Amino acid sequence: MYILLNKRRFYLYRGKMLRKAKKYNCSKNKIIELISNKDKIRILFFVYNLGMWKYEGLVRLLLSHPKFEPIIVPFAMPENRPKFNRYNQECIINYCKDNNFPFKIGYDACSNEYNDLEGIDPDIVVYTQPYNTGYEKWRIDRYLKNCLFIYTPYGLSVTNDKVLYDTYLNNIAWKIFASSPMEKAVLQKAITTRINIVVTGATLYDQLNQAYSQKSPWRNNRKKRVIWAPHHSMDSKYSFSSSNFERICSDMIMLANKFQDTVEFAFKPHPILKERLIEKWGKERADSYYTLWESMPNTMICLGAYTELFAFSDAMIHDCASFVGEYLYTNKPVMYIYKDRIPPASVDNEFGIGCFNCHYHGHSTNDIEEFITNVVLRGEDTMKDKRGEFAQTQLFPPNNLSTAENMLNELEELLIAH
Repeated sequence: MYILLNKRRFYLYRGKMLRKAKKYNCSKNKIIELISNKDKIRILFFVYNLGMWKYEGLVRLLLSHPKFEPIIVPFAMPENRPKFNRYNQECIINYCKDNNFPFKIGYDACSNEYNDLEGIDPDIVVYTQPYNTGYEKWRIDRYLKNCLFIYTPYGLSVTNDKVLYDTYLNNIAWKIFASSPMEKAVLQKAITTRINIVVTGATLYDQLNQAYSQKSPWRNNRKKRVIWAPHHSMDSKYSFSSSNFERICSDMIMLANKFQDTVEFAFKPHPILKERLIEKWGKERADSYYTLWESMPNTMICLGAYTELFAFSDAMIHDCASFVGEYLYTNKPVMYIYKDRIPPASVDNEFGIGCFNCHYHGHSTNDIEEFITNVVLRGEDTMKDKRGEFAQTQLFPPNNLSTAENMLNELEELLIAH
């Protein structure tokens, strides 16, 4: 799911994709008219991983709206990863049950079979990623004839890499919900069709506001709470390599032990880091490392949704492009661990660099230790005002509304059309 098309494959694929997108876009007004005349508009949300789920606030509003009917479909990727698939599916199902969200199980993790969704005829389809891979029976082409598509980037758009944005889904989307004017400018430049990109704010803004009223997921709230979030791209096998994991993974254990009395650490790895480690280390060593983070007296591990983890944390250390902007919503101190240069290759547009410049920057274990000692424990947070100003001017939702309310207003254009 997460292995992006390399540039050569991308450009070979691009021509065919754009021809299909152009044909669909020519029929879009007719689809809008058909949907606008319906008594009820059904929206299907395909969800693979709760960490990429961006629509809780919108679903709550849709459930109380007389014209919309949301349905969530937990599904799995086609890879042969039964334990990982079962874990993801169980998390999503339990989440839907806990929130009284309507759902239809799209994939049976026990039998490793896809269920038939015949009879659920959506009007709008929502995917959590824009790559059209791994959905198998429910890929874009199945819904082209009668459906509209909306998309929200699962991470803020902080790189100029066109491969990430100029996708099939983004070129046909009826609405793309951007977090800020800066992100909208990035997407307009990268997506060939440049269609219907609207600024609604980032959904994490709403999720954090909701999370602050929830229970803290941290085991010890008397200590300072620091997240370590390493990326999976450890080598040049990927379009970029930003992960420092192999270089600092032992040192992070050392630091957790050193600050045992004052700091609670949460290991928040990229969802597929463990798969990469199994490829390089073998399953036994990878399992052992993850188990260690679950078993030390002042550490924990977070493999799913992370909003509450963010909300109740005191700081973050990471090398993930998607967190470069997201953690700024907390206005807590954050350090980016760079691998070989500043800014990193994965953060290279105006929006990304603006976010990156609100971080502390480090490379060595000593840099990390000084950040924890001086910024987290002593409170010498010299970047606080800069982070707050950037968030206020570039990240908060427009129109004095929540992100979900802005999204709903965009969907209600269908009702106006009717």
